[in-house]
Amino acid sequence: ALTEVGALLAGNCHRLTAVALPPALHTLGEHAFVRCARLATIDLSATALHHVGDHFLASCGTLVDVRLPATLRSLGAASLAWCSALTVLDASHTQLTEVPDCFLYYLPALTSVALPPTVTGIGSRVLISCPALRAIDLSHTATEVVGDNFMNGCTALVDVRMPRSLRRLGANAFTGCTALAALRLEHTGLESVGEHFVDDCGAM
Repeated sequence: ALTEVGALLAGNCHRLTAVALPPALHTLGEHAFVRCARLATIDLSATALHHVGDHFLASCGTLVDVRLPATLRSLGAASLAWCSALTVLDASHTQLTEVPDCFLYYLPALTSVALPPTVTGIGSRVLISCPALRAIDLSHTATEVVGDNFMNGCTALVDVRMPRSLRRLGANAFTGCTALAALRLEHTGLESVGEHFVDDCGAM
């Protein structure tokens, strides 16, 4: 049975509209479906995927539905970056422990993100420039570290819920979140906050 696929499986396949992968597959290389302009949906829920490489579905401009498997443990950088039509990402049922850099970078239509309780670390520029996203709830996760520019430029953001486990918050984490009026951190174990972490938050 096919269990592993290398890089650029179907990258730049501009006419690709459907994907079906074998259930035994556990590793998918980088740039697997990058810039597949007509790919609107992808369902991986029936696979045994543990790892997906960098830029997995990056720049798939018509993608609206992504279904991840419960077995998923790690994702590469910019996995879903520049997917301009994607509105919802539900990873709450996965086994992810680290959210990669630039994971959901510049998703202008994104309104909802759900992460699993297994998450302990969040990379840099994860949700940068997602102007339709109004809320993020990490309170149920085990997140200790949030990287730089976490939600920089999320101009509609009004509700942020951080976990008790939080110890470090990176620079410019909420810079340019102009609708954000309050950020409650007193319940966390915060030890370090980067510079300009709430810079240019006009509602504060």
